[in-house]
Amino acid sequence: MPYGETKVYFDGSHFIAIPHTERPTRRRPKPIEEIITVTETPPETIQQSKDESAVTDDVIAPIPLVEEHNEQVTEQADSTPQAVNDSPKTERKMTRKELFNELYQDSLSVKKSERRKRIITAMLPYFKNETETAYYVDRNLERKQRNLICRRVRLSRKINLQAFNYFVTFTYNDALHTEDSFKKGLKKTLANFSTRKGWKYVGNVSKNVIAQMRKSN
Repeated sequence: MPYGETKVYFDGSHFIAIPHTERPTRRRPKPIEEIITVTETPPETIQQSKDESAVTDDVIAPIPLVEEHNEQVTEQADSTPQAVNDSPKTERKMTRKELFNELYQDSLSVKKSERRKRIITAMLPYFKNETETAYYVDRNLERKQRNLICRRVRLSRKINLQAFNYFVTFTYNDALHTEDSFKKGLKKTLANFSTRKGWKYVGNVSKNVIAQMRKSN
């Protein structure tokens, strides 16, 4: 067996070698996904409509005369459709998978059950019925979980093969950086050290730790 071509990784206790094979494999073509039109309403418009409806329900006006009441009903009937039609809406062309990824990213801070309900509710208009929507969402949630496990396994194998020297924590001053600019500058600096001096590093962003450190200071 050509040991020089084996792939070796360390699981924390043992070095494991995977022999090199030349088994011919054929890549499966990715299925072409259907392009859908996603209609969105800006959050400002949704909040404004909620506020208007709340004010309308809370205000208790005296009962007017019959003639005045009819005039008010006519005015409301004429004005209500106009407000609905004038609300700005945006349309985007994307696939169902792209829409799912956006909804999944937006709901990372909630529990899994609540996340599933939100995604199914948001994607229901783009399927025939709720059963197909739930099946599609569950299948993609399993895909996300499987990909996460694979990434963690690959990361642990890479880390166990290295002998790291230091553990450091970086913070930034709000007067000099924002979160995005700090990430960009730190990544660029570490990438330069990796290219020029052969550094190997693993990083993780922890917002809770940063917030606690700022409060303590």
